[in-house]
Amino acid sequence: MSQSKSQQSAAAKASAKSSAMSINIRAGETIGVFVTNIAKHPDGGIIVNVPGNPRGFIPTSLLAGKNNAAKAARREHLMANPGTRLDVLVVKAQLVAAKVEDGKTIKGERARIILNEDYVTYGRMVKARKEAAAALLATVATLNVGAWMMATVTSIAFSQGSGQCFGAFVELENGLPALLHKSEMLAPVEIGEKIYVAIRALRQDGDETKVSVSQKAAEDKLEGLTTLQPGAQCTGVLQAASFVSGIEGWPVLVDGCLKAFLPLSEVDDSVTRRSLPLGSLDVVVMPLLVGDHVRLTRRPAVIAVLRRAAC
Repeated sequence: MSQSKSQQSAAAKASAKSSAMSINIRAGETIGVFVTNIAKHPDGGIIVNVPGNPRGFIPTSLLAGKNNAAKAARREHLMANPGTRLDVLVVKAQLVAAKVEDGKTIKGERARIILNEDYVTYGRMVKARKEAAAALLATVATLNVGAWMMATVTSIAFSQGSGQCFGAFVELENGLPALLHKSEMLAPVEIGEKIYVAIRALRQDGDETKVSVSQKAAEDKLEGLTTLQPGAQCTGVLQAASFVSGIEGWPVLVDGCLKAFLPLSEVDDSVTRRSLPLGSLDVVVMPLLVGDHVRLTRRPAVIAVLRRAAC
């Protein structure tokens, strides 16, 4: 049976359209896509624009979310916010051949692009957790029982049963949380107060390392490391910023000290790691160590206490 001119024209247009269609992505790639601005998305997912390619489809089951309810809510949110950028994994990217019956094109060639947002989101979460766990282990590995650090009181600890205070939670200057039991305090503390504490004990509780600290531990010994007395002011030469025992700061060359270190926590609160210029500056010796470095300070309140103690 011969085709009419109109049928031949339609077939030619469909053929031209099909030949122009191409897919430039592959399964397994992670790409960025954008939620399509259309009147109605399919019931089972959402349509997205894939730059340089035909539109793709993300089934609701492959949207980011910890359960079906969260995924359904995610779909509603994305449909209400067309243009939202998503990072997705390409599950399938292929051209489906045209369907032809009796010489007639029933369905033209079409793209089939299936995408997965949840895989990328979950993968990033797992990666972030692994990186955080590795960073924590590395920081814990730098801790030594007896080592002193500055800490900031973050909250007062109360017993859930009796409601009585049993100590305070602090954040050490290397970022780790720790518990200061009331029996290890020299005096009551307040939230936001900066105090010096020594590592008292490290205890592993499953995947979590719990740190307890004390204000009553014996001070670090400076013999052999410096001829300077605690509270003495001297001029040091600031070196490039680095970390010592997990604490951020600057190694300092000081006459009379084999090794010295100025923690970031021992300078003015407005100073950042990058804003303190390298070169000479006045520092005061503390009766504490950072690893095997003599600890230095520039905090006026700390210096005042050191000088009163030296009198």
